[in-house]
Amino acid sequence: MEILQLGIYAITITGFLIGLDFFCKKSSLDIEIPDHLQMVRVYQKDLYQFYVDNGFKIPEKLNSVIQYHHKEERGTGENIISSSHKTFLEFLRLEKSKREETYGIDDIAILISNWGIKDIESRLNNFTADKQHSRAYILSSFFMWEDISDLSVNYRKELTSEEYYIFLIAIMRSRIIEHTVIIENEGDFDLKDIRLAIPSPYSEITETRNGNIVNLEAETYQPLYTYELKSDSLAIKIPKLAKGERMFAKIYTRENKLNKDEISYDYTPVKTIDRKQSIIWFVVILILLFSLCSFLKFKLE
Repeated sequence: MEILQLGIYAITITGFLIGLDFFCKKSSLDIEIPDHLQMVRVYQKDLYQFYVDNGFKIPEKLNSVIQYHHKEERGTGENIISSSHKTFLEFLRLEKSKREETYGIDDIAILISNWGIKDIESRLNNFTADKQHSRAYILSSFFMWEDISDLSVNYRKELTSEEYYIFLIAIMRSRIIEHTVIIENEGDFDLKDIRLAIPSPYSEITETRNGNIVNLEAETYQPLYTYELKSDSLAIKIPKLAKGERMFAKIYTRENKLNKDEISYDYTPVKTIDRKQSIIWFVVILILLFSLCSFLKFKLE
């Protein structure tokens, strides 16, 4: 009879402790984008394509950097001028005669010198993650990111203000940043139906987020996942992520870095009771109660 009572007491105490432990547990999903794992590349083909897409002629002095030639093309732009890189480029696409016809004078060089070049140079120079680890590539060679800034500065003496400004814009717009995104289940429960929405970084040049996430790559051994690359964002779906499990993904963006604070996510925690742990607790508590009763009974006798 005493053993039965002790068993009931043990079950009661075990149930209380399991309930306390269950409600104290938390679910948590952590997303990190370490700066020291970032790599920055500037591809020759992207520099070349920028000039082609915008109808700009590649200066002969840049042929060593942009080695392909194309037929000269010209586009038309809106009749707008302001402190905006997008509108600067629209104006620069116009033929000189069209500029003079529209604005009366060709004073874009003044605006470029006073605001445009300084703004782009500051953005290029300020883009330094961890200089000991981050690398930047241009053409078939690689330079540290600060070397790319030096490269652009070296050409400043050889190009006109207009040519130099376009070259800076081309470098900035051709910049591809490789991020290593770590998605980890740091909580006490398994997680399922995980959905992440990652906005593309905003471009100061195109004044939009469209097309600024280039690609996603993940290791084959990782948890099952699917993704959809939209015009202005990336959606990732992970069916299940066990407690303590991680997923690594490489996300490539154009021009600017991802902003961790802009990433939104949701998930469903799989709240279950650990049966093995419950049995262990029950046995331990039963032994403790039996030992305590035996000790007290011995003392009373």
